[in-house]
Amino acid sequence: PPQPAATSGRREHLLEGLAYAGRTAHVRALLALLGISSFFAMPYQALLPVVSSVTLGGGPRLYGGLLACAGGGALVGAIGLLLRKGLRGLGRRVGLGATMLGGGIVALSFSRDPVLSGAALAVAGFGFISQMAGTMTLLQGLAPRELRGRVMGLFSTLFVGTTPFGALLAGVVAARIGAPRTLAAGGAVVLLASGVFHLA
Repeated sequence: PPQPAATSGRREHLLEGLAYAGRTAHVRALLALLGISSFFAMPYQALLPVVSSVTLGGGPRLYGGLLACAGGGALVGAIGLLLRKGLRGLGRRVGLGATMLGGGIVALSFSRDPVLSGAALAVAGFGFISQMAGTMTLLQGLAPRELRGRVMGLFSTLFVGTTPFGALLAGVVAARIGAPRTLAAGGAVVLLASGVFHLA
């Protein structure tokens, strides 16, 4: 239906959305977990060429295979979400997705076998789509109609906007301590954050 015209200025319009996200517990928790996962876990994609070539001793074929494993896990996770009805229990699925994402990245950091690395990435891909798509669905389903666009703007900013900065930091850290340790640290942060999310 047609939306009423905004009566406040752009600055007040934005601040109202930020205030809603800050004072609403479930929105605050979902966005915080999203930002942490995007910043600390998703940069694995920037380090995957190093993992493929240096850690696992492979070439372009192995790199493509590892990406396909992550994509396959994400596809299975997406199908699982499509089969769901309603929002009940989706918050737990989001927390589980973050746990699987962080755990998969940690497992990848310790793996020196291509098959195990592929399995770890499949788990991470499943967790990634479960968390991200689940978060998007919850935010859209629970936000008031007049604030939904601003809440989804915050989602997009945290989802897309933080990952490049996380990748930059991961590259700097990996140059000093190596890609496996960098991945382990990032995955551990996401595991810790998902544990706090589960408790909350």
